[in-house]
Amino acid sequence: MNYKTLQKRGAEARAQGRSIFDNPFYASDMVPAISGDDILEWQNKVEAWNLGWKIEDAVRNNVLTP
Repeated sequence: MNYKTLQKRGAEARAQGRSIFDNPFYASDMVPAISGDDILEWQNKVEAWNLGWKIEDAVRNNVLTP
């Protein structure tokens, strides 16, 4: 999954009223210690999803115009 898709999913989650802490990469089975994924790759996925969520949040709070 590419980072643009992850950003879109983060934005969609915010639009649905979900919390930034609902980031799926925070789930216990997705953390590198359990999943075996590279920690930098996992961090990039977390940040991509969070960025989408934060951009959507800024738009919804009139901090950023679309």
